[in-house]
Amino acid sequence: MDTNFVIRPHGDKPYHTGVAVPIFSLRTEHDFGIGQFSDLKILAEFVQRSGMDIIQLLPVNDTTIFMNWKDSSPYRAVSVFALHPIYLDLAPFINQLSDSMQKKFATEQAELNALTQVDYEQTLASKWKFAGAIYKKIGKSTIESDDFKEFFDENQAWLKAYAAFCVLRDKFVSADSNLWGEHFVQYSESIWSELTSDPKLAEQINLQMFVQFLLHQQLKEAVEFCHALGVAVKVIFLSVLTVNLLTLGQIQTSLIWICKLEPHLTHFLPLDKTGNFQRTTGTRWLKTALIGGHVA
Repeated sequence: MDTNFVIRPHGDKPYHTGVAVPIFSLRTEHDFGIGQFSDLKILAEFVQRSGMDIIQLLPVNDTTIFMNWKDSSPYRAVSVFALHPIYLDLAPFINQLSDSMQKKFATEQAELNALTQVDYEQTLASKWKFAGAIYKKIGKSTIESDDFKEFFDENQAWLKAYAAFCVLRDKFVSADSNLWGEHFVQYSESIWSELTSDPKLAEQINLQMFVQFLLHQQLKEAVEFCHALGVAVKVIFLSVLTVNLLTLGQIQTSLIWICKLEPHLTHFLPLDKTGNFQRTTGTRWLKTALIGGHVA
């Protein structure tokens, strides 16, 4: 991502105006039951026409813990790096599906888009179903591509642990690593080697990384589109994660990996003591940061 983007003040006095919105609310007729990263482009055009220059997003990280509707809250992230698979736009890959799968996609898309509220569980399940089918077609070639290799090299510090966590979460039908047995409580390179040496588990790990790569590309493309219109994008992210539920016990407090933290637009916001944070450790704080670029 180009980090040379600069958001400049209006006139002599530095001020900026914009909108705060969750990605899941940016629903269009081209979506799949929920807003997607690609919808940022449509919002950016509206923001520019309205004379505004900032879009602030609610957290966009993966929240899959309970594997049901309880994961729909964006404030219970399982990683400060991994993006939520539910925001993946599958439309660019529809031609990779068989004719029968394309018909199923169109049917499910129409049914989900017709709902007045997001059906989180069905939307996510359907997206994973079609993402899996797309992976079978282009997964191998994608993972062998130079772009993916660059993505992996730059992000393997979190990507390997995250992918392993997802596979073990699904294997044991629980996100609590304390229930996986002593062997899997803490992530290590030996666990990575063990999982990737099993062909079936290795394919599941590759699927997780494949989806994260596509999400990275789509969010990057959307943000660069916003920048081309002179619109900055901020995102709220959690600096505290849930105890024993994340990246195999590794509590990561780093920035979301695509963000460049700038003090000009960074704030610390205390959270209410809601059910979303009953099992957190440390101070309950949110942070906001620009996705690429900086303030003039």
